[in-house]
Amino acid sequence: MNNVLTGLEKNQCIHNGTPCARCTILPSPICCSLCSPTHPIWRLLTLADELSETTINLRASNVNTNYKMTPRDDAFRHALHMFRSEEMAKRFGRVHLVNLGPGDIMGNSVLMRILACALASKIHSIEALDHETKWGLTQELGQHVLTLIDK
Repeated sequence: MNNVLTGLEKNQCIHNGTPCARCTILPSPICCSLCSPTHPIWRLLTLADELSETTINLRASNVNTNYKMTPRDDAFRHALHMFRSEEMAKRFGRVHLVNLGPGDIMGNSVLMRILACALASKIHSIEALDHETKWGLTQELGQHVLTLIDK
């Protein structure tokens, strides 16, 4: 009956007060990154600095969004809105356009970004449109948007 341990006894060290391999608390083999500048974690920080410089080049341009709309700008915004509505109806049907709106094709934020970048003359190609807006359908529908910008 001595071989059967209860719940309390099996968690206690059976040896004479000296800790066994099961209950000994071992120090962590990984050093803290603050106490050793040669720790591998410090090499990751230099990689993060290099990545941040390339990330800056991937950002979109800073354009003025506080502008006064002229009648020509309003006509361009209306043409973009009609384009996305027609494309939504063509792809998903008129019922989805009425129920969900044209946001699946082009969201309002993308529409306003295209408008702001077109007014700042930042969009001249499909690559520039993709860089400035990060619109998911740029490769498929970007040429139509460029023709609207050129009008």
